[in-house]
Amino acid sequence: MPTLVGNRFQLDRMLGRDAVSEVWSARDVHLGNPVAVRMLSASALDDPVALRRLDAEARAVAGLAHPNTVAVYDSGLEGGHAYQVLELVDGPSLAAVLAAGPLPATRAVDIAAQICAALSAVHAAGVVHRDLGPDDVLLGPDGVVKVGGFGIAHLRADTPNDPRTDLYAVGWLLYAMLVGGPPPVDHHGAVPALRDQRLDVSPELAALVGQLLAVNPANPSGPALSAEEAGRRLTEAPEWPPARTVAVGRPRHSATAAEWSRWRRPAILAAVAVAVLVTLLTVALVSRDRGRPAAAPSAPASPTIIETVTEPTATPDASPSPSPSPTPTASASRAPRAALLIAALRSRLPGLVQDGELTSRSAQELDRRLGDAARSVAANQPTAAWNTMQVTADRVVRLHRQHKITDAGYDVLKAALAEIADALPH
Repeated sequence: MPTLVGNRFQLDRMLGRDAVSEVWSARDVHLGNPVAVRMLSASALDDPVALRRLDAEARAVAGLAHPNTVAVYDSGLEGGHAYQVLELVDGPSLAAVLAAGPLPATRAVDIAAQICAALSAVHAAGVVHRDLGPDDVLLGPDGVVKVGGFGIAHLRADTPNDPRTDLYAVGWLLYAMLVGGPPPVDHHGAVPALRDQRLDVSPELAALVGQLLAVNPANPSGPALSAEEAGRRLTEAPEWPPARTVAVGRPRHSATAAEWSRWRRPAILAAVAVAVLVTLLTVALVSRDRGRPAAAPSAPASPTIIETVTEPTATPDASPSPSPSPTPTASASRAPRAALLIAALRSRLPGLVQDGELTSRSAQELDRRLGDAARSVAANQPTAAWNTMQVTADRVVRLHRQHKITDAGYDVLKAALAEIADALPH
């Protein structure tokens, strides 16, 4: 293997290897720029027809200069070795990213849409990838997706030179990004329904993935779909679950990563937590859970922030009541904030289940843990309440990773738990 290719490109270290080539990081000694050099193995030189196709497709891709394709700078022969000089992308491959598990639906859609943009351009130029896989998709630090490996399929097994092969590959990659692994195909060629695996996938996106996985040259009666149309449908796919109207006591608070991490930093939480007295209302809340009536509390007024999902949002009557209620009841503004927020979150769980944002079993588990925290608050045991809420927050993170809580549901729970964290006694 020569260390200086084309009398210009100095090989540095090998980045990867496949059946027919090795990819090296290199430096253009004339311009000083970093590049990638693909060195083809000796076995790849045995088929002159495939090499001519490789050179023709490299020239076609080089002429595109598309932002979503790996740029081709040069190609040639060096000491019996064929080579290509390519753009060096400073970022991981999609294969490396998928090793960590499934991606958020919005990111998976963005990556797939950029892949379709690249394929639409190369298909228009008469080029078909024919062997698109996660190793051929590179993710730049600026969020730009680059597709490479064009022409290499000609040097491998005979793959149909049909654009539908690339569309099937997009469906395969989308499924892998959303579920965390390739689609399992039964002996009839059927793929499990995507929405059975991910709750936060819209019906439109699930239908597109199913259609892409049915686009196959081996299935002449399958659907006809272009890369351009697939990309358009990806960009138009709605987020799921749909946004709902939210009525709040103040502008909606979105917890930052630093606020969420307070569960892991009790010293910081203690410095910023609101000092509140545990009063008879928390006893009333616990007594209500046990099925016993509770006396109304009397406590200093404190502001209360409780988010309530309403469809539609009713406008409250701001006029004063003509006469006081004959039986005074506990006012939310007079209640300890932590107890109220815990009770409010517990009351929201059934609605989240109904909206498909978390499973029924997950809601039951979270309700049980929140009930334990409420009882600790009522018993004036702040350390026990803190420990229970920390375990609850950790559990929410794990359930989200297991796709038992959707992205939307996770955001709701994360913000609510951050509010409770600020309100817990210290």
